Parts: sequence; C-alpha cells; structure tokens
Amino acid sequence: MAVDELSATFAALADPTRRSILERLAGGEEVTVNELAEPFPMTLQAVSKHLRVLERAGLIERGRAAQQRPSRLRGAPLKDAADWLETYRHFWQEGFTRLDERLRAGEGVAVTDGPQAIRPRRHGITITRVFDAPRESVWKEWTEAERFADWFGGPQSEVPLASVSMDVRPGGAWRCTMFAGPDRHEIHWHGEYQEVHEPERLVFTLSDEPGGDLYELVTVVFTDLGDGRTEMHFQQHGYMEPDQYDRTEQGWNGFFDRIASRLADG
Repeated sequence: MAVDELSATFAALADPTRRSILERLAGGEEVTVNELAEPFPMTLQAVSKHLRVLERAGLIERGRAAQQRPSRLRGAPLKDAADWLETYRHFWQEGFTRLDERLRAGEGVAVTDGPQAIRPRRHGITITRVFDAPRESVWKEWTEAERFADWFGGPQSEVPLASVSMDVRPGGAWRCTMFAGPDRHEIHWHGEYQEVHEPERLVFTLSDEPGGDLYELVTVVFTDLGDGRTEMHFQQHGYMEPDQYDRTEQGWNGFFDRIASRLADG
C-alpha cells in the first residue's frame, strides 16, 4: 500500500465519529446519509463532511441515488492498514513479555499509601478545579466568545474578541488567535466540537497546526456540587511528549486561575 494511501486511512480512522460510521456500515448493506446521521447529535452537513473524508480515503463508496447517496464500506484499505500493523506485532508482543517479567520481578511499580500500582506512561493531563459559582456560569466561560477571549491565554497573553469564533454544537468549528507572552508570538488555535451536552459535558479538538491531521482531544465535565459551587474536571490527551504536557498543564492552570477570578468578581 502506498504511504499516502496509508496516511489517508489512519487520518480518517482518527476521528471517533468516522469510526462509528464505519461500524454502522460493517454489516455490508448500503446506508443513506439520513440513516447514518440518526445516532449523532450533529447536522446532516457535518455527517456529510465526515463521509467525504472517508470517501477520499477509499474507506467507503457512495452511490448516486438522488440526494441520498447511500454509502457502502470498502474493506481493502482496512486490510492494507491491518497488514501494515501486523508487521509490528512482534514489537508489542515483546513489550508485553518484558513488562510481565518486570512486574514479576517487582520493577516498574509505584508504592502508594494503598496497594501497589503500575506507573503508566503519561499521554495527557487531568486537572480538577472547584469554582465558587453555579454550573451554568462555568459552562458559559467555555461557550461564550466574550468570556472565553478574556480568560483563554491567562494573564500573559491576549486573545482579541474579534478573532474568536465558536459554533458550539457537535461538528461545529471554533477558532481564535492568541498573542502569547511578552514577545506576542501569534498562535492560531482551532478545532471542532465533538460533544456538547449543556451544561454537563464539552468535548472538542484542539490544534495550532494549520491543515494538520494531529490534534489534542479536550474533555471538560461540569458537576453541580449542590451548594452553589461547581467542580470542573478537565482532561487533555493527544500526541505530545511528557515534558510538553507538563508545560501545558501549567498553562491551563493559569487560565483556570483567571476563570476563578472572573467568577469571583461576578
């Protein structure tokens, strides 16, 4: 399989919505756009966008029946991707064998106050903060452009309100421009909302690479503590190295300090 074709396959499979669509088509039947869109809380246009990505990658083929354009799964690219992964089977099997041997020898274990636990490799960050404000107010900090522009970037950076665009719905895009630090380094942030469950849960992608296929996935869960306070559970996962996540965690904590200050001021 050509490298470009393999890249297109893995890029298409990187999105959970597109993987769900392929699972729906795995039965072998042709399925219309309307039928594919039913399980997803997003517009037909957003689903059609995902279908175009899958079609360009060769993972599906689409009919020409009026506006419905039924889709059918094509298995050849998936087989080629599976064959490529198969060549590396011995690496992960060897890795599992070494891990098992180390665990049996008592290595690679972190001792805590409770039972021993394996210390996993870090591929993201988790931050939990409690704000002295109702859940609806904390939700608005993430979903209203004027509020978001004020805290995103913390005290050291500026996000002009005119640069912020937020289409807060599944499949909707968001973007903003940040002038970071004293040298005002220009960063163009963008992404797409994956889940929007107001005011409980927000999931979106995050990237500063124009036209790139790699992105970070951010999940924010808001819990009403019942006493006028809100717990915010934040997670970011993706492709960065551990030291990059350390710096990123420091940055987000600065941002969240700004949210706390804003909410305290009312």
